[in-house]
Amino acid sequence: MTILNFKCIKCNKEFDFNVGKISDFVNKRFIMENEPACPLCGNTEEANIIVSEKNDSKLQELLNKEARKRAIKRYRPGELMCYEAIFGGEKIFKIEFKGESYKIADYYCVTPNCDCKEVILHMFPASSNLDEPDWELVYDYNLNKLTECENISEQDAQEIIKILKESDKEIFLKRHIALKQELRHSLHNKFFKNKKSLRKIGRNEPCPCGSGKKYKKCCLDKENINK
Repeated sequence: MTILNFKCIKCNKEFDFNVGKISDFVNKRFIMENEPACPLCGNTEEANIIVSEKNDSKLQELLNKEARKRAIKRYRPGELMCYEAIFGGEKIFKIEFKGESYKIADYYCVTPNCDCKEVILHMFPASSNLDEPDWELVYDYNLNKLTECENISEQDAQEIIKILKESDKEIFLKRHIALKQELRHSLHNKFFKNKKSLRKIGRNEPCPCGSGKKYKKCCLDKENINK
């Protein structure tokens, strides 16, 4: 149950309403389980029922929590994870480039024991709902080398990297480390919480976490520690 404060523009009345579960959030438009209705005039029109600004911090906290749950639930071994999906939408990169405003989502490998040092950047117009990126680039932050550019020139990609690193030259390394540390226990519990399935995995079989190592060389010891 989630109680939020709304304002009815038609009758200028503020009221609290149980919206149930908030399932999505794009450009300050909410998809709610229960449709808000003004208790005075019965108005339910979205254009005339607005969320009060006093809910901003509460909403952001709820949305970040839901986004994190979805990201972890959808994750499969070997996939990349978006930093802002775990740490909150306000953590997404925002830059000005060639007179336009952009959002940039950064994705990293979170496979245990993997030494990958690449970040994949998806670049969207600031008004976008983050469905499909306009540009995509792959950057090895350890070698300071662009390895792939899609729909963007290498020169522009280099300039974007430079802008992102202006405040902190180690920004990608720090975000990658923070992401792996934050997800270490969550992903371990997700893939190893079923003790019966663990007994079926041979010591010399590939580890199901997706690291590419044998089970005995990867997560077997971690599971024994957590018993």
